[in-house]
Amino acid sequence: MIDGRFFDLITEIAERLDHDWTVEEMAARTGFSLAHFCSVFKKVTLLTPTGYLKETRLHRAKHLLENTYDHIDQIGIQVGMRDPSHFTRDFKAKFGVTPTEHRRQFQEKRQAEILKRQAELQKWTEIGDLAKK
Repeated sequence: MIDGRFFDLITEIAERLDHDWTVEEMAARTGFSLAHFCSVFKKVTLLTPTGYLKETRLHRAKHLLENTYDHIDQIGIQVGMRDPSHFTRDFKAKFGVTPTEHRRQFQEKRQAEILKRQAELQKWTEIGDLAKK
């Protein structure tokens, strides 16, 4: 069974992605030795602590790109990826597109879905109008 301090740390990481986390600090917060912490972390998450941190940051950035109008550099800062070029490089490596391209593609997809729903509603409105005649 995993100590609750480990899960508290995972929660804290998610809440404070903008913090400059080190593996040593993570281990210290759990009270585990560095070696034991790294071993347990990888068993639980299937990632190294730094790999988990990067994955979590990138997924949060993706969410923010899709759900806010914050500037892309600001999103990078919010998730602890302060260097815009590294943020863009890592995002593209993970998702296959740059943050700018992802936001554009997501917005285009969302707009297409809205237009499709509007067309369907219009169709049903016209069918209802015909039925009344």
